[in-house]
Amino acid sequence: MLLHINDYNVIESKVVLICQEETEVWINLSDINNGFDGNLCLEFHTNKDRSPGIELKVINNNMHVVCYNFLDEFGRFTTSPVKLGIVDNKKIYIILWSAFSKGLRRIEYTILSER
Repeated sequence: MLLHINDYNVIESKVVLICQEETEVWINLSDINNGFDGNLCLEFHTNKDRSPGIELKVINNNMHVVCYNFLDEFGRFTTSPVKLGIVDNKKIYIILWSAFSKGLRRIEYTILSER
């Protein structure tokens, strides 16, 4: 089943529950999109010296979305799709939401491509 949202195709959308404040979630993008050979890592870190936010990094041909201080029990999220890169001449994006409460982290993500 292929989902479309306005100008985007939904490549993958998942929910992950983890019993850790700081964690890494690895997504093998090769499995969900034949045009990309690599992984996406969603990292969650606590750093009292930083404001809540995200940072994009490429490490060893893997894309890392580093989330700092996503500790709100009602969740922190991206307010618009975040561009990850270009695959087969189409831009790839992620929308991310995460909440942390009582030792449980809930992560929801949707990976999109241009139509």
